[in-house]
Amino acid sequence: PPGGLSCDLGLCPLVEVLRMLDRARVRGELAIQIDADQVIVTLDAGRILRARGDGSADGSLAGQGALAPYLEQTEEATHAEMLRASKDGDLPAPALIEGVRAHTMDLLGALLSMDGQHATFTPLDDWDDPFDTWAATHRDGPAIPIATSVLLATKHATDFVTAGARLIDLEQVPVRMEMNVAKLRDELPEHALTILEHINGRSTIKEIARKTRMGALPVAKTIFQLTAAGAIEPRDAPTVA
Repeated sequence: PPGGLSCDLGLCPLVEVLRMLDRARVRGELAIQIDADQVIVTLDAGRILRARGDGSADGSLAGQGALAPYLEQTEEATHAEMLRASKDGDLPAPALIEGVRAHTMDLLGALLSMDGQHATFTPLDDWDDPFDTWAATHRDGPAIPIATSVLLATKHATDFVTAGARLIDLEQVPVRMEMNVAKLRDELPEHALTILEHINGRSTIKEIARKTRMGALPVAKTIFQLTAAGAIEPRDAPTVA
């Protein structure tokens, strides 16, 4: 880690990457690529200062992929404006700190619930962004210990998947993306493989839940995760003439 890090998150899960960087007590930025988006997590000697959207690896704007609901705003500008407002006395520091922490936990929770493609850690001697300098040095600032962040984000991840599953229309008909299914098959748990076997382009999610006897919500959760991973896509239920 002191010299940097680049890894495939399919081989080394994000939680393990964060724990390794925690043990190394490094300072720098962890870039995580997921779907069409890239997220930057700023680390400072065992603490997470913040997480923010930073566009995709090809230079396009953030918020184009599965993380779009969390990246609708440009956090760089938002955090800079919040910092100026705090220094001018227009925004109480506790409100700024709570806002940044909440956004960081939302992003980390979403990241832990999805299949990221790649992570790259770049060590830094000094912060390029004034917000990170402030966050690292401000007493009672937004920094959170990495170990605590992982625990909180894991709960957020569970809540994120459950919330997403509850929004799924059970009359929806999922369709397999065979190329991506082939890539993911060796990494999927048995229950996900069972559900995949029942996805035939004709059965609704409700019908799949009945056939697998797993229950509507557990199946919807798995459908949500498989969709985020690109293994399946939704299609409207067939209409009856």
